[in-house]
Amino acid sequence: MKEYLNEKPFRHQTRYGTEFNCERCDFRAPVFYENVPEKVEYLMSDVAEMISYHAMHIHKELNGFSGYDTITFKKK
Repeated sequence: MKEYLNEKPFRHQTRYGTEFNCERCDFRAPVFYENVPEKVEYLMSDVAEMISYHAMHIHKELNGFSGYDTITFKKK
């Protein structure tokens, strides 16, 4: 039987250094971020990178997903 990643923790560190952590890969819990770059453009790039990584590597291993527009981000 296939093991889904929904309840596994998610971690990703991006190019500009932002670290994203969530207790669940399906993002039903808040996604915490830290080590934010000084420029807002870099932070937005890091968010796009994290979502792209999730879409390419994690999304297909989930049993249901509410969508990227439902993510709650919180600064750690």
